Amino acid sequence: MNNTIIPKLVTILTPVYNGATLIHRLLDSVLAQTYEYVSMVIINDGSTDDTGNIIENYIPKFQERGYSLVVHNQVNLGPGATINNGLKYVTGEYLVWPDADDWYASPEAIEKLVSALSQSGDDVGVARCAYNFINEEDMEIANIAYPRMGNNPVNIFEKAVKGDASIWFAPGGWMIKTKFLDTLIPKREIYHSKLGGQNPQILWPYLYEKKCISVEEPLFSYLIRANSHSRGLFGDLDIKLKQQDEYAHTYEVVLSGIGLAAEKINSLLENRRKEAMFNKLVYCIKAKNYTKLRQCYKEYKQGCREKGYINTLSAKLKIKFSMLSTPIICYIFSFLLHLYRLVMYGQHNSAETI
Repeated sequence: MNNTIIPKLVTILTPVYNGATLIHRLLDSVLAQTYEYVSMVIINDGSTDDTGNIIENYIPKFQERGYSLVVHNQVNLGPGATINNGLKYVTGEYLVWPDADDWYASPEAIEKLVSALSQSGDDVGVARCAYNFINEEDMEIANIAYPRMGNNPVNIFEKAVKGDASIWFAPGGWMIKTKFLDTLIPKREIYHSKLGGQNPQILWPYLYEKKCISVEEPLFSYLIRANSHSRGLFGDLDIKLKQQDEYAHTYEVVLSGIGLAAEKINSLLENRRKEAMFNKLVYCIKAKNYTKLRQCYKEYKQGCREKGYINTLSAKLKIKFSMLSTPIICYIFSFLLHLYRLVMYGQHNSAETI
């Protein structure tokens, strides 16, 4: 591993799995950047489609632009492990790690993030920008999320860990100074699991030690996808439920690695843990798996009691989850729904014969 840092260079580190129909937007947006010193490293995480060939076809285009593009292939390990492996190839003074299905919204994105960091002192290690959230169905902007914390460097560690609404972890809109990388992430090893992500493992150690500066412009586009491995939307309910547990465990590992005491970790992660338990309830309802729902709702209530959390579910949701997690009510509800459909189907057929 070569840890020599090249001044001014920005390393773009991207994991990709089966991104053949998507990655062109990111690659084209990198080629359009005004910043002159860019090296892109793509870790191909065992793709089974044409991803590898598409990336190879872009290498001459990057060379013509004066950039470098290198791809490393591996067996499928998941996004966290892929970023973990990719950190060993980082040589730039600055690092960004966008997902393969997202892209830069402005040709000046990298230049503006570098400018923000290069003009700051060593108390600042992170820069971030606003996002365009793009709806995949029509490719229109669904929302623009702004940091709304001004241009002055501030410490946002606790807000980030607690899941404050003003802070989001889509990876492309963040940039870090790599001069602190080997200190804050020893041996460039982050905790990872196949179901977990990679952003808190990189950002939280930085945000704990360093301040963050914002560029309040939408410089990056985040694609809201119906099906995405990186977004954690899997078809299998058991995998979705397990992923929520993996997220919660990852948060604990990262904060423990920073050196925080257990009491502090529990305080910071209260909202995250409740969110994970709530997500499980939602997944169970969407899957209409009321057996799993009963288990997850019991877990939610037990978790609130054992951890001393305040049960923040609204009265309406408490009633809904209680009813849906009661077997007899589920059977009655399903029977009534079946009758309703039969009646509506009969009325529809009658109308067609008139």
